[in-house]
Amino acid sequence: MPETSRCPEYEKHQLEIRALKQDLAALILERHELEFHARKNIEAEYMLKIGSLEYKAFELNCKVLRLRRKHELISAAVKSREIIELSNIDAQLVTEFNKQNEKLSESMSLVNAALEHRFSDTPSAEEAAELRQLYLVLLKKLHPDLHPVQNEYTVKLFSAAVEAYRNADLSALRAVSGMAEDRKELMDAAVGSMDNLLSTEAWLWDMIGALRKSIGAIKNSYPCNQKELLEDDERLRERTNIVIKRITEYRKICNDLERRTAELLGRSVWMK
Repeated sequence: MPETSRCPEYEKHQLEIRALKQDLAALILERHELEFHARKNIEAEYMLKIGSLEYKAFELNCKVLRLRRKHELISAAVKSREIIELSNIDAQLVTEFNKQNEKLSESMSLVNAALEHRFSDTPSAEEAAELRQLYLVLLKKLHPDLHPVQNEYTVKLFSAAVEAYRNADLSALRAVSGMAEDRKELMDAAVGSMDNLLSTEAWLWDMIGALRKSIGAIKNSYPCNQKELLEDDERLRERTNIVIKRITEYRKICNDLERRTAELLGRSVWMK
């Protein structure tokens, strides 16, 4: 056994590296939980409770802008005694509001995807706990940051584990776990010089810092940053009432603009 392995300071850093690897694995799991499951679950809940209402408000606001522009174009034609060609006006509106229509379509797709996820089959609490535990063990056995020496089989096995966890496929994850049964959960720090040991330790600290920053960014961005709102019934009720009021106001404006536009067209004799 090399002399360095019996040096108390050396062994201290070996233990520190092993602890850091444990921390790194836990942080990788946390980030994957956020990326693969938590964000989808929070967004689905958000859409169910308030997001679909916000989409409706956005849709009506776009309608207000289009109706206002249509009234403006017809009013200008009436004043100048031009022939009002409604088909041309409608075509112009489609062109002018193309970006808004694209945003509406994208928003509707997000709403539908979130609600579809909300009502899809989800693992039970026991299955979710087993899924998480199996994946954590597989991260410790297969993740390239913890096992720098990889072969084709290991790479494929880790890819299968990630995909199974992403899809919450417990059967597939159990199968991967069985195939990885003979692998060590964590590699001990390789015996080498103290400089190599310190370099590995510094690298692990950098990785942990980067992961914590990444996790913080996810938690502070949509939809995770709406979690507190969803858990606060009073705040959620207040926000919902604001959106409902906005929807009511937009509907009134739409009705008024449609009435005023109809009156303009009724007075005009220059219409095709």
